[in-house]
Amino acid sequence: MDVAACEKNLTECLTSLGLKLCDADKDICLEHGLCIISIVPSPILRCICYPYYYGDTCEKEIFSRNLWFLGQPSRTTEMLFVAKFCLLLFCIIRIINCILCLQTYFSSQQIRITNIGVYLIFNSIISLLLSLEEFVAAILLWFIKQLPESYLPIVV
Repeated sequence: MDVAACEKNLTECLTSLGLKLCDADKDICLEHGLCIISIVPSPILRCICYPYYYGDTCEKEIFSRNLWFLGQPSRTTEMLFVAKFCLLLFCIIRIINCILCLQTYFSSQQIRITNIGVYLIFNSIISLLLSLEEFVAAILLWFIKQLPESYLPIVV
């Protein structure tokens, strides 16, 4: 039988191949796999799995479909080192940027006498303070491995 005929009448197609569908109480397939049993020479149960599943009972999932599995190996010490280094590098760049902006705003009298100039100066000062705070936090990330339990909040 061809594929189109098998899709129309699955039972007849299986019978022509010496197979039949399993009874509901003997179905061993997981993930909606199709349970078949051989008629000749001895009854053997097998599963026809849907795409992305494999195994004797369709119990295993193909990993390329599971994005959470791909995310697990990225939590290594090397990746944490790279993340800490990038955070520290961006903090340093941000501090240098804030200092250069302040230098530009203070050097021009035309900027200092306008309302927008005052806004830019205050914005740069606040950004510099926040960047310094983030820099201190990034430095502390290198030394703190785990917070002691006394720092954890007590929930009542």
